[in-house]
Amino acid sequence: MDKGAVMLAKNFKQGKYRYKIETVFDYKKQNKIEIEECDFSIEKIENIDNNLFLYKIIEQNNKYFTDKYYQNFFENYIFNELYLLVNLDFNVISILNKEMIAKKIEVVKNEIIKLKYLNEKINRNFLEIANFLEDDELLTFAIEKYKFYNLFINEVNSNEIIDEILIFDILSEGIPLKIKKYKKNDKYIVFGELNYYKLSQMKFISKMKEEFDFHSNKIEIRYDNIIKLDYSNITKSADRMIQILYENKRIFYKRETLEMIEN
Repeated sequence: MDKGAVMLAKNFKQGKYRYKIETVFDYKKQNKIEIEECDFSIEKIENIDNNLFLYKIIEQNNKYFTDKYYQNFFENYIFNELYLLVNLDFNVISILNKEMIAKKIEVVKNEIIKLKYLNEKINRNFLEIANFLEDDELLTFAIEKYKFYNLFINEVNSNEIIDEILIFDILSEGIPLKIKKYKKNDKYIVFGELNYYKLSQMKFISKMKEEFDFHSNKIEIRYDNIIKLDYSNITKSADRMIQILYENKRIFYKRETLEMIEN
């Protein structure tokens, strides 16, 4: 990777972004479309030293088109304000408002109990984040995979070698990919295809067949991300898409976009 593409937290004071996610699942009699849009503001609060920085991230203006409205509403309430300690490359070192998050989780639990009709409608798995609060490594992993940060830190401006993706909507495990990157004009193009050598050592195909009643092994995964950086290598926009095809027909599609809307 081009080291010159690494973001430097010391150069970034604040920004505002619009995030959008669209998920489509179309297989047999299941046809589901979910769309969510929101704004994020990120602001540097303090330079702790030359290598550590405190940032505040606020999520607001949420709009939903989904049958999981209350679940998304409660999830966004829990994470709509984050205070993150990050290093020079924007990797999250620690979440500093864990007590606030814990209190919000308790509020949500109590609201679900009070609103009895929600008990059967809400998948409470998102509340398991409470189990991560005592484990910084797990919590930071969860935050880095959550909406804004998941696109803000990407394959271009990350020091990590990315060789797999997580598709929580399908299976909560990494899917091995062969990632390729190149630059075209002012954009970075990242695309991935299944790493069948690594896949052969996993049970991904059998799990997919069992979960969705597939009758053949003709499963493809396509991954694309188009990224634009500013002069300081800060992410200006990202357009990430994951597709799953079964027997040459697209059955799953997830597209996430992040666009800087204000400096």
